[in-house]
Amino acid sequence: MTNARDLRGSKFGKWFVIGREPNAEDGSSMWMCVCECGAKGIVRGRSLTSNNSKQCKNCAAREVKLLGKGSNFRPQH
Repeated sequence: MTNARDLRGSKFGKWFVIGREPNAEDGSSMWMCVCECGAKGIVRGRSLTSNNSKQCKNCAAREVKLLGKGSNFRPQH
């Protein structure tokens, strides 16, 4: 693992970072997160800090349904 900034305890959108995971093959830092809905996911650190990943796929899909987005809308994770 690299000397990535420790994100444990941080909140990004609906994600709450609970722990570090092994780096991705490209060397990116990976983090275990829990969404407000309770779903867990492993997310790249740069996706969290750049605001590209704000929630789990379930919450993103629910948001699309509630907002009535068109079929071309794709949640970013």
